[in-house]
Amino acid sequence: MEEAVATGVSWVQYIPQIISAVGVIIAAWFSYNQYTKNKQTDQKIEQWKKEESAKNAKKSEDIAKIYGELWQLLHNLSADRVYIIQPHPLTTNLFLSIRLEVKRNGVSSMRSVINKLPMSELAEFSAELATRDFLYYKNVDEDVKDKRARAMFATNGCHMAVIKRLSDQEHDWVGSLTCEYARPTDISPITFKQSMIDAANHIQYILPEIK
Repeated sequence: MEEAVATGVSWVQYIPQIISAVGVIIAAWFSYNQYTKNKQTDQKIEQWKKEESAKNAKKSEDIAKIYGELWQLLHNLSADRVYIIQPHPLTTNLFLSIRLEVKRNGVSSMRSVINKLPMSELAEFSAELATRDFLYYKNVDEDVKDKRARAMFATNGCHMAVIKRLSDQEHDWVGSLTCEYARPTDISPITFKQSMIDAANHIQYILPEIK
């Protein structure tokens, strides 16, 4: 009996060391677990950076291609301004903005005019952009039905406008490719339509969305 008690006392006296050892093991496990999580997080961040870098490179390449198409239209159709009106966000289509535009020297820009412009302020014009595949306004003062849009074009020196709707696999309307003229031109509507269809086919599937 005395021997058992002595043995028990001997074991009890090591409890603090045992607890300390267990604590060290638990701390080491938590430390390793956190290290593993940190490594996984670092790897995810690096992967995300690579993906974003690739996306940005692709986006820059796409924008360069689109600008090339706009400049070609400006030259081939002897236009004064060529730009893309984009509805955004695409899920709700609340605003209209221009981000991509080319123009002749001395011609004012439309980017500041159509910049996060509420579609409700150009409701009739926006409806035409969204539903009509091709619009040919030979004289904006006579052909544009929306009063606000008509005034906007006229105030910014536009006499004539030709517009081609852009769409992709997911949306019927992602933008409107627009050629403008400060004076009448003798280019036929058929020539306009074919040139803008060709340009649209190169643009609409790579057009960056405006958030």
